Amino acid sequence: MQDTILSRPDGTVVGVNQRARDFMPFMITPNAPNTNIVIPAGLGVGEFTMMVSGDGPASVCGLAAERDHGCKVLLKQQEGRNIRPLMNGACHIDTIFGTGQTPYPMPQPLFIDELRRLTVTLTDLGTTPNNVRLNALSARATSSEADPTLAKARRRQDFRQFLEIPYWYTFDNGFIDMTGLTVFEQVITIAPDHHFMLSQLSKISTAEFFIDIIDIAKGESLIYAPQGTHYGVSSKLLFGDGNYPYCFLEPRLFQVNQKILLRMSNQAVGVNTVFLTLGGVAVADRLWR
Repeated sequence: MQDTILSRPDGTVVGVNQRARDFMPFMITPNAPNTNIVIPAGLGVGEFTMMVSGDGPASVCGLAAERDHGCKVLLKQQEGRNIRPLMNGACHIDTIFGTGQTPYPMPQPLFIDELRRLTVTLTDLGTTPNNVRLNALSARATSSEADPTLAKARRRQDFRQFLEIPYWYTFDNGFIDMTGLTVFEQVITIAPDHHFMLSQLSKISTAEFFIDIIDIAKGESLIYAPQGTHYGVSSKLLFGDGNYPYCFLEPRLFQVNQKILLRMSNQAVGVNTVFLTLGGVAVADRLWR
C-alpha cells in the first residue's frame, strides 16, 4: 500500500502522494453478502464465489470471518476455466481467518478483478449446522488512467505471468490426532510448480505440543541452538492463530519439490487434535531471460 501523506522522519508533512488517492478500502464478500453460508453438520458446501463489481480491481490484504464453530476452508483463484489452488489442502478457518477487529494479514496481496475471482469451499467440523460469514478486506483501485477494458491492468497481472501469490501449506488431511506422550513426524512437500517463501505460522490445537521444523534437503532446522543443535520448542511460543499469526522478520525459502519435516512431541495425556498452517508466498518456477 502507498502512503497518502508524505512526511519527513521528524513528522513534518511535505506533500501528498496523488497516486495513493486512487485507492480506497473495499470489502469482498460471497455474492450474497447478507446471507449466512449454512454448512450442514459434518458436511461440506461450495464453491462460493467472491468477486468485485465493474468499478475496478482490488488487492486482498486481509481475511476475516464469523462462524458458530470450527470448519475447514479451501481457497482457490479462478479465471474463466483456469483454477489455481491457493493451498495444498483445506485449512482450519481459525488459522487463516481472523475477526473484524483483528483480521488475518495476507502474506502477499491477492489481485482480484472482474474476470478473476476468489472461490471458497467449506467443510464443517462440528455436530450441528454451522453459520459462516466471510470477508476479504481489500484496497480497490480507482485509477484515473483510462483503461475501460482492463487491458493494461491485465497485462501487468496476467494469469500465466504471476510471479508471487499468497499460498498456504497444511497436513494432507488438514489435521492430525496425537495421542499420548509420543513423537509424531509429518512431511509436507512443496509443489513442483513453485518455490515457497515461508513467513507465517498459525495453528489450532487441543493442547500444547513441542515442534521442530526441518528443511530435509539441507538438514537444517528453523530453530537453532548452540553448537549447531536444534530441538522442538513449545507451540505456544512459535505459532499464532488467524487473529495473530507468528510472522517472520525474514521469510525462509523452500524450493520446488523440497520437503519440510514437522517433528512434534505431544504434551497432553489424551488426544491432541492439531490443525497447523504454514503461510507464505508461492514464487513461480519459470525461466528468466
